[in-house]
Amino acid sequence: YRYLGSWIDNKLRFVTNTDSIFKRAQQRIYLLRKLNYFNVNKRILCNFYSCFIESI
Repeated sequence: YRYLGSWIDNKLRFVTNTDSIFKRAQQRIYLLRKLNYFNVNKRILCNFYSCFIESI
């Protein structure tokens, strides 16, 4: 079930919720690494991290 933005299974565990957050974080960290590979300014990388990864 999804309740107030969190996934809870029948046994009242948050495993599905944790997995979905982990997957989103992995995808965004991958993008951060790609940006770093293309020598994007460090300030922009810090802003990207603050906006898209910390917000998870």
